[in-house]
Amino acid sequence: MTISSSSVLLDNLCFSYCTCMSCPIKLAKGLAHHLLDLILTQCMLSTYDVLAMTLSMPSCALPMILSVAIVCCHVYLCSSKERSDALMAGFNPADSFIWFELYGSPSDRDVDLIGSVIQSWYVMGRLGAFNSSNLQLANSSMEYNPLYDKEKGFNVMPSSFHDISDVEFQDNWGRFWVDLGTCDYFAIDVLLNCLTVLSSQYLGIQQVVFGCRNMGDWEEGMTSPEYGYKYFNI
Repeated sequence: MTISSSSVLLDNLCFSYCTCMSCPIKLAKGLAHHLLDLILTQCMLSTYDVLAMTLSMPSCALPMILSVAIVCCHVYLCSSKERSDALMAGFNPADSFIWFELYGSPSDRDVDLIGSVIQSWYVMGRLGAFNSSNLQLANSSMEYNPLYDKEKGFNVMPSSFHDISDVEFQDNWGRFWVDLGTCDYFAIDVLLNCLTVLSSQYLGIQQVVFGCRNMGDWEEGMTSPEYGYKYFNI
């Protein structure tokens, strides 16, 4: 959601609220219905959430409903910058780029932070960590003190990351090439979990794209720091 559309939504919310404070009940309910429709479509609340704010309540409750709605939307809009989308675009686990779009050109600290996360992910994959065929404790009840069967762990099909490139940056886009080898898509879930927390607590990531040969204004072969190129050596 862009800043401009966010401002329009908040203006609509405030207009609906102020109007409902002094207008006839029928018009107030119409505006409130429009408001809830905006919340449902723009803020992606579930149908259950909208039904919880039903307009069948007494008319005196309308100002309170609208006040809560404005606060909910404000919280959503303030946090939307920290949310990242993931897109699969013809991803080949043996030969593909993984792209991520930031909200601005990364600082040296940002490059080191993102690069360290990707490097840690690769090292774990290289050591066979992403093997969903051997999740013995995750699939057991801890109430009964389960034991880890090392023989089963040794006998499962190996799961090892094959190769990865350095993490490159041009302006607000970053990318790295991967060959997941015999790792399964459990590795992708782990990476997205890491990037989600990284985005929400340390730096903003607009989107993550798995696949595609080119994104944004990426210029193949451009490695000049003067034009915004940076990299992290894996």
